[in-house]
Amino acid sequence: MKLNSWNLLFLLLFVCESLSAQINVVANIQNANVGSASWIKLGTLSLPQGGYNASIKINSGTGYNARLDQMGVTEIYIRTSNSSITQNGFAFSAYAYRTGYTKAINAIKILPNASGTAATAYDIYIYNNLYIGGSLYEVTAGTGSWTRVEAASTDPGANAYNVPFNYKILNDISVDTTLYVTTATSRVGVGAPTPGAKLHVSTDEVAIARFNKSSIPVTDGVFTIGNATNNQSHYIPSLIGRSYCPTRPHGMVIIAEADDIVPPANDNLGAALVLDGRSKNTSRLNNNNVLAVHSYGTPLLMVKANGALCINTIDPKGYMLAVNGSGIFTKVVVKNSSNWPDYVFDKNYQLPSIQELENYINKNNRLPDIPSANDIASKGLDLAEMQKLQMQKIEELTLYMIQLNKQIAAQQQIIQQQQELLDKLQAK
Repeated sequence: MKLNSWNLLFLLLFVCESLSAQINVVANIQNANVGSASWIKLGTLSLPQGGYNASIKINSGTGYNARLDQMGVTEIYIRTSNSSITQNGFAFSAYAYRTGYTKAINAIKILPNASGTAATAYDIYIYNNLYIGGSLYEVTAGTGSWTRVEAASTDPGANAYNVPFNYKILNDISVDTTLYVTTATSRVGVGAPTPGAKLHVSTDEVAIARFNKSSIPVTDGVFTIGNATNNQSHYIPSLIGRSYCPTRPHGMVIIAEADDIVPPANDNLGAALVLDGRSKNTSRLNNNNVLAVHSYGTPLLMVKANGALCINTIDPKGYMLAVNGSGIFTKVVVKNSSNWPDYVFDKNYQLPSIQELENYINKNNRLPDIPSANDIASKGLDLAEMQKLQMQKIEELTLYMIQLNKQIAAQQQIIQQQQELLDKLQAK
């Protein structure tokens, strides 16, 4: 047969296409269905060394129903080496990733027909979960060949390459208007197109974030980060911890762990747990309260901007400690800068006479220097001052007792002398 230039050109194109045979195979796995989780030998991929690539896409499921939770897709990517052994000990590498609603394929192994760079063909094994139904797969490569098997098998063993499941995105992500991931700043935004932090959530919902155990309903136990007001134009950050622990009274536990060292003398924040109330311009509060502890809106404890502590009240009435209720102490030490009344025992102290004391009591219905009932009712009782005044009266009372004792002793001596004189007279 005589060949013209056009026939020769077509022949050369046919030969070149045969030498670089591409793989584009679409087949099903239905014949490998054994009704339970099992290994399946999908087929054998022939692929030369030298940086060649192949991909296998498997559309599979875990049943025969049209349910979303039975559907899943697995894609496998394979690349041969450029005449060298890779770090995993093989002359090729592979990875896979899964999408969809279920992990239909739980494991993938590739068994080469020879070790190292001598490998020219690779048996592909998948471990499918339960029923695979009418699953399909597609093999694509620029060169090489694919031999179909699609039969139930056993584990190819430790000599096979265990394909890792991995999915890595190397560019920014925008999922509709809800999720944003930026690679330049490594930030994630939920409802925030330009995240201002590593995680930035922007929403008008009251509950911004929730964390709970899957085994406990949210209605029973949950940790919520949210907005303390339902007004969408207002925002008060809130943390709500609802516990589920039927035998224990805990609601939420905050634990602060720190090195057990003595804080420096000039460290105002030296503590394991620090609660710092401040103004929006990072200055000290002068008017607002710093801390409030309530029980369903009822105030139990309040710390004012000046450091005053209120217990069961919100008004310290000018004092640094205000308690609305009773108290009990095992020990109280009160320091007072005024003089303790030891001066009563000074020789120059002018002790009022008993008559002067009686006159004062008759006129004022109280001891000298002691506040009146009206003063106590209106101003309260100064424990330190009252204790000092009481000690002054005790010491004065002691002096009165000493005076009376001296008078009684003198009178007793006179009586004794009179008795002795009387006895002598009676004896004559």
